[in-house]
Amino acid sequence: DIEVMLQPSLDSDIEVMLQPPRLRYRGNVTDPWTQICCMFNPHCHFLPSVDMMLIFSKLSFVLFYYCIIFQRVFVWDLDETIIIFHSLLTGSFSTRFGKDSSKAVSLGLWMEEMIFNLADSRLFFNDLEECDQVHIDDVASDDNGQDLSTYNFVTDGFQSPAGAGTLCLGSGVHGGADWMRKLAFRYRRVKEIYNTFKNNVGGLLGSPKREEWLQLRREMEVLTDLWLTQALKALALINSRPNCVNVLVTTTQLIPALSKVLLYGLGSAFPIENIYSATKTGKESCFERVAQRFGRRAVYVVIGDGVEEESVAKKKNMPFWRVSCRPDLEALSHALELDYL
Repeated sequence: DIEVMLQPSLDSDIEVMLQPPRLRYRGNVTDPWTQICCMFNPHCHFLPSVDMMLIFSKLSFVLFYYCIIFQRVFVWDLDETIIIFHSLLTGSFSTRFGKDSSKAVSLGLWMEEMIFNLADSRLFFNDLEECDQVHIDDVASDDNGQDLSTYNFVTDGFQSPAGAGTLCLGSGVHGGADWMRKLAFRYRRVKEIYNTFKNNVGGLLGSPKREEWLQLRREMEVLTDLWLTQALKALALINSRPNCVNVLVTTTQLIPALSKVLLYGLGSAFPIENIYSATKTGKESCFERVAQRFGRRAVYVVIGDGVEEESVAKKKNMPFWRVSCRPDLEALSHALELDYL
């Protein structure tokens, strides 16, 4: 005899569907065992029953579900992990690695100017500096979907005389509905700009800023011994995997962080939805949001140089990969190539 019976659920419908069928041979062509054989035998002329097709469709769904859910999430720090920036300004990079200190500071100041120039001129940082958000979609619920193609951000009266900063001191503290809508418009426009130019930053900057930016990138790579190039290799390896994802959690405010990501050529590695700013809430809160988004079944790997991310990773039992020098990034790429991570 053949009986197809799914064992009782222990936890959820998913687990029910994962339980293997119990089969006892009955011997006619409509039994499940014969149907299973026919499903994989091109010379079989018998069609499986509706019930058996339903079971296999459920199992196919389960396989798809687990391929999507069981992913590996790599949570990256930004400064001094993927990019070298702050340590150029402080002189710590040149001191530690024996580089020309005046050259390092000069390049750091040059990059700082470009970061804030882009943030102010194209990403509304003058409007949004005091209204910082953790994530680009945090105020999306206040957006009514209005077409912004002809919208005038300069004359919409967003900045009130009282100062917009007082209206966004913490999560849940909102201004008026009209003001919040204008705030949401700005973040939506930032998202559009990022997605449009993440692979064409030169087009966003225009000439002659584009040539200046390319020259700066070249000089920084020489000074830092191709640090960014090595980081990009690791990021690309992760992105090449179907069930792995790169997430960025940085202590930089969101708008300058997006400017950094664009100027350092990281737009293809990080979709804007995968970028979080820990300026207001701290990294632990951001890690919790990331874990909530990708689920408890995912495996999380934290990559950084700081004490904060290492402490949070330890607290949450997440593996931590410390980046203190370029060879650490080389070792990371090697581990990824060998599928150790």
